[in-house]
Amino acid sequence: MEKGQGDPQKCFLGREIEDFLDIVRIRDEINDAQLHVGVIPIANPPFALKGDGPLPPEYTLDVVSQSDLPLDQQTGGGWGAWVVGACSSWISTDSQNVSEEYRKFSEDALQKEIEWACHCGMYGCILPTPDYLHCARYAAVIAPFLNGQSYQFSVRIPLTLSSEYFNGGASRKVPVFYRTPPPQGTNRTVAKNVKTEEVSSDVPTPAPTTPAPPVSGEELEDMYGEGVPFDDDEQEGPCEFDAAEAHRREVSQTRTDDDRLDGWRVWMNLKRLVDSRFLTVTLELTPNLPEDPIYFERWMAEPVKALVITKECFINNSKGMPILSKAHSKIVQMMMKKGAQIILKINRQPSTVRADEDLVQFLRYKNYIWQIFHNKLPFLSESEKFEFSYRDVLQHPLQPLQDNLESTTYEIFERDPVKYAEYQRAIEACLRDKIAQKPGEKLVLMVVGAGRGPLMTAALNAVTAVGIADREFRFIVVEKNQNAVITLRWKVQNETHPLWRKVEVVGGDMRFWEPEGNTKADIMISELLGSFGDNELSPECLDGAQRFLKDDGVSIPREYTSFIRPASCHKIWNEIRVMGEKFLQTSYVVNMQSAYFPSVQKPQRVFTFAHPNWKINPRSNQHNCRDTWIDFDMTTDTLLHGMAGYFSTVLYGDIVLSILPETFSTGMFSWFPLFFPFKTPVFLKKGERIRFHISRKDDEHKIDFDMTTDTLLHGMAGYFSTVLYGDIVLSILPETFSTGMFSWFPLFFPFKTPVFLKKGERIRFHISRKDDEHKVWYEWSLTGPQSTPIHNSQGRSHAIGK
Repeated sequence: MEKGQGDPQKCFLGREIEDFLDIVRIRDEINDAQLHVGVIPIANPPFALKGDGPLPPEYTLDVVSQSDLPLDQQTGGGWGAWVVGACSSWISTDSQNVSEEYRKFSEDALQKEIEWACHCGMYGCILPTPDYLHCARYAAVIAPFLNGQSYQFSVRIPLTLSSEYFNGGASRKVPVFYRTPPPQGTNRTVAKNVKTEEVSSDVPTPAPTTPAPPVSGEELEDMYGEGVPFDDDEQEGPCEFDAAEAHRREVSQTRTDDDRLDGWRVWMNLKRLVDSRFLTVTLELTPNLPEDPIYFERWMAEPVKALVITKECFINNSKGMPILSKAHSKIVQMMMKKGAQIILKINRQPSTVRADEDLVQFLRYKNYIWQIFHNKLPFLSESEKFEFSYRDVLQHPLQPLQDNLESTTYEIFERDPVKYAEYQRAIEACLRDKIAQKPGEKLVLMVVGAGRGPLMTAALNAVTAVGIADREFRFIVVEKNQNAVITLRWKVQNETHPLWRKVEVVGGDMRFWEPEGNTKADIMISELLGSFGDNELSPECLDGAQRFLKDDGVSIPREYTSFIRPASCHKIWNEIRVMGEKFLQTSYVVNMQSAYFPSVQKPQRVFTFAHPNWKINPRSNQHNCRDTWIDFDMTTDTLLHGMAGYFSTVLYGDIVLSILPETFSTGMFSWFPLFFPFKTPVFLKKGERIRFHISRKDDEHKIDFDMTTDTLLHGMAGYFSTVLYGDIVLSILPETFSTGMFSWFPLFFPFKTPVFLKKGERIRFHISRKDDEHKVWYEWSLTGPQSTPIHNSQGRSHAIGK
């Protein structure tokens, strides 16, 4: 179990101990148990809390370690290496059920305990559970410490809480004699048959605490059963995770016990007051679980640093060994996959028990958790390892039409073990149909947007696979990236597949290339799809290239559809927010792991594009502009951060590639979902319906110009004319210039790099007038025959303020 939090191939374990002994002894016991961290109380409870006397006028910090000297910060066993300080659970800064004197005393205690943890440089600090109804004082105390320093603060949130907690906010650790009756009129009604922490009838009997002799690994396996833990030994819990995605919940606005006792509400209430990305959650697993697994899934979207498993969550199997219910075990697996630390809250045995006997008892719990990790979370495959390195990582969508991709980008995509195998299957199936339809005819296969040639390799392999290599074929690849063209030409000379010698390489943009003669393809193959299907301008490219197809020609892919669904993803949204507000108005490719999808509906269809489309007007792109709206219903209360986009594509026949969760092409990693963030997260209640509106627009003006001579183009000159009234005109156009007028001169749009053009070449100039709340600006570029970057993107160089 290497130390490597955040890596699902490593199990990060710790132990929480409430009854403190000597800190050096605790350190030795943590090392003996081969743990990474130890969670210990920061301070002893004040003497006044042990009786019913008055509170002292000021809180005096009584640290459990007596000083900061027992541990050397500069050594491997120092404070920062393994110690996580836990703030006192009796602290109640805002509860209506304690006196004002107690609240002020708690504020003082919370601040001093945090300051001590910082002073010692502890590995981390677990803050107490805040009071639900009003936690403004609590937030005011912790906010100054969340300043982005490397120190780690995490707030303890139980998965479920008692009804008493939500009807006043008093922690059950507050001594009874310091509680006050709730204010008159406070709702104290508790739903019938509500399951709370205090209800013991549903709580399994805890595992035995009597000492047992040391056991070997073989004996442990014998006690738990081979392949620990057996599913048969896992007790059925109140929910079944495996059915969660297959059977989405029905819409209901009824507030259930799961809603009323939900610890997520506490975290959400605090987050509204202290919205810091440096504050994480220590989620405490409770014996009683919500009946619906969506209440656990929702925590996948939150910054859960650690999962605390209390001893009360364990039950005994038939062999007397501690195990978890199946539902509890599934939650542990979810958090392991998320990369959370696993903290076992197993207190030490009484002081009369020797340390080695205490260790034996603790190892029963630790080894069970280790077996869950070892048996339920298998090692990652090669594709999963690749995918893991991109989890929750923001990437700007590629713009292969505008930019030339680099060799490393091509190399990553070419490693995909699934995509090109499916393309080859699709090409094989299409070839068989074409051969049957056109016996003896020469077939033309064309790959447009060929990159470094993996699609052509798939096509040549398909030709070989159908056993017609001796038939007459013509193979053409078209690629605008001149660097990739060099590689393609090298492959024609050097690739081992003999059919590469017959490949014709064309360096040019598929939208503008004019083939010699009347070259038409039987099969046109492309790989221009983005994470949302059309977001890398596949429709525009293939519309321009379909003129190469014969009337009965086939495009692979045949069609593609985008899908979308709501997403709650605190971590991902915060990563965007820190970059600045304008970045919350663009989409990102994200392998979304720290996310929860709260809608009843699965991902819904957005836009579908089919090729070839012979009904289009080649002079207009209006047919590719789309507009739609989609309704989604919420299964739980949720904070919505944006929308997650997906796509699926039909290559040919029934051969499909998909990144939809329900139909995902297993092993494929060329595409991750596309995330559309909201500038401001939206809080929604269970049962509420949202309507999402999305448009695909093309507001750019495109103009073609033909060159009369060879020239070096430095930019574009802009003019205007205006009709004042009737036929009265003012103009600075050279052809209609208002002679003698000098109020306006032309506007020059420069190119960052001059473009050399030959006589007769045609350029396509794109210009957009764009705006936001504060400014208006122009963006411009060339897209043919050579492409330039978009100039003045987002008005970064020049804009007209509103």
